[in-house]
Amino acid sequence: MSVDFWSDEVRRDSETGQGFINLSNTNAADLLSWLGLPVEPGGEAPARDVAARCRRRLWPIQENHDPALPGSDTATSTLGVVEQDRTTRLVRGTSGPRVITFPRREGYLRQRTEQLLALAEDARDGLIRWG
Repeated sequence: MSVDFWSDEVRRDSETGQGFINLSNTNAADLLSWLGLPVEPGGEAPARDVAARCRRRLWPIQENHDPALPGSDTATSTLGVVEQDRTTRLVRGTSGPRVITFPRREGYLRQRTEQLLALAEDARDGLIRWG
């Protein structure tokens, strides 16, 4: 699943990727949080406000540099009971959900912030929407 960022004031072209930004749910939530916007599956904010937040995050100061994140692969394990020849033993299964998080390179949020800034500037007095 993923989240798109767009503005009704900017023409979207899915063939060229212009006029919108598509991020994984995790990266979208991290970007919204990094910019101080509500971390919701869908929302909107004035483009001028989004542009101002982006510009502040692009200032060349240490706190505005995002580190790389390692990937992870986790599965929820369950314990099951198996009876075999009148003995009981515990076995570990993986019947729960498996979550794979891909690694993120250093500077990824800054790069996406630059793209969102360009979209917000193109939207001018409109809204930036996500969902």
